[in-house]
Amino acid sequence: MISGLVLKYLNGECFVICGFYKYTLLASTEFNLTVPAPAQTYRNIRLDRARTLLMETDLSVIEIAMATGFNSNGVFSRHYKERYGESPYGNRRDVHVKDD
Repeated sequence: MISGLVLKYLNGECFVICGFYKYTLLASTEFNLTVPAPAQTYRNIRLDRARTLLMETDLSVIEIAMATGFNSNGVFSRHYKERYGESPYGNRRDVHVKDD
């Protein structure tokens, strides 16, 4: 449910962080889970979308960063590397090597 809300936002629909926070708290209490901070969850969903775009499109890394809500290529690359262990440029290179 939460990722669906974020994807709607990334596709241009309105999204309110307070509502996102409410759903995050609901999920953590309803299922007795430890949930990351809402901002981290939101960033991870955006990074997951960015990774999909890297693998499935020919958009440039900066275009993908902007399309997923990052206003800086450097910030996007840093968070991407923290989450996936390699830069978005390295990930894209690996995908293209496998395709050849």
